[in-house]
Amino acid sequence: MTIEQFERINALKKDKTWNEQKEEEMMSYFLESAKRCLDSRLKEEIKMKDLATVDRIEGEYAVCELLNGDMVDIPLKQFKEIPLEGDIFNLEIISRDGVINYSIQDKNIEEMENRRRKILEKINRLKNR
Repeated sequence: MTIEQFERINALKKDKTWNEQKEEEMMSYFLESAKRCLDSRLKEEIKMKDLATVDRIEGEYAVCELLNGDMVDIPLKQFKEIPLEGDIFNLEIISRDGVINYSIQDKNIEEMENRRRKILEKINRLKNR
């Protein structure tokens, strides 16, 4: 190996080290920025609407499925009327300071009738095969 080749390799190693340092700095800056963004978002109040389908009753809770498939336990005392399995309620999800609260609204009769109608249509199609 010549002296020129040795110097070129050392220069490349130095460049690589410099690049790795810059990459680390950029990654650290990105992660810090993302953390600041998330922290500020968690401090503000976020409200969303969803539907909660009562899957089952367990003790003092209604186990409900949300539209995205998540299951949540909602205290029975939050319901205006006693929920039954299969009932669908309008739900307001409120996130404040990283804590999620569920507020049950009215029973969604229209959505319940639409789903029952679709199920009956499927049953009738299967019978006619």
